[in-house]
Amino acid sequence: MEGASVRASNLGRSISFFMAIGWLGTGPIVATCGSANCFLVTGTEEGVGNQGRLMVDLSYRYIIQDRKLSGTHSVSEVLTPKVDFENGVLLPDHHREIKTQNTLVEIDMAYGLTGRLTLSWYLPIINDRDHEHFDDVGNPLNPNGTFTRADGSSGFGDIRVGPRYAFLVKTKDILIGSLTVKLPTGQYKLHDSEGAINEPTIQPGTGSTDFIASAIYSHQVIPLKGEWFVSGSYRANQENDLRYRFGDESQASAGFR
Repeated sequence: MEGASVRASNLGRSISFFMAIGWLGTGPIVATCGSANCFLVTGTEEGVGNQGRLMVDLSYRYIIQDRKLSGTHSVSEVLTPKVDFENGVLLPDHHREIKTQNTLVEIDMAYGLTGRLTLSWYLPIINDRDHEHFDDVGNPLNPNGTFTRADGSSGFGDIRVGPRYAFLVKTKDILIGSLTVKLPTGQYKLHDSEGAINEPTIQPGTGSTDFIASAIYSHQVIPLKGEWFVSGSYRANQENDLRYRFGDESQASAGFR
């Protein structure tokens, strides 16, 4: 939802399936311990591939956002503002959030230009959001607002494309960095049930060209059986032609697999 100190959590239940993973090429599939393929980090969003090989990944994600939080604490009510694009203003505490159900289908492709350099594409072919809230809360004639679930949206999302390079490739260590450009290919001016431009976080796209830099370092503790990793990314979001800009994002993670 729009930036607010009290919000419906995006840490709700999620299910993710890797439906199809495969190498496509003209010759037999080969790999050596000198390539990044020896590591467990081989997904289209992380690893690099052998030269001349194309990897295609089809993923399905189902996420329900229905936990009402203020920071990390549960609350009974979440009020969020409305972005009134037509008049260029924010309307505080405009609606009471109930639930947003996200269904996402994405095709990721990675092609090995060299043994260390891979070009990646991310195609969000389905962005379906079923949104429920009480509209116009605080109206003196109807202080509880009017329930609606007609303000969701569906469509093709924003394509991401960029190179990924293995800066360090050793027997037990690998360091991969990437720079991705997000293109404004998804719709971002879809209308809600009242005929106004819908919430920006409900739209399939953002209408802006954004830049994402990321890196992952992985070390094998037990060759081909276990590794620990650390990763981080920073996303610099730009303003669209509606004079709206999402805040920048930074992420960090660590783990063992």
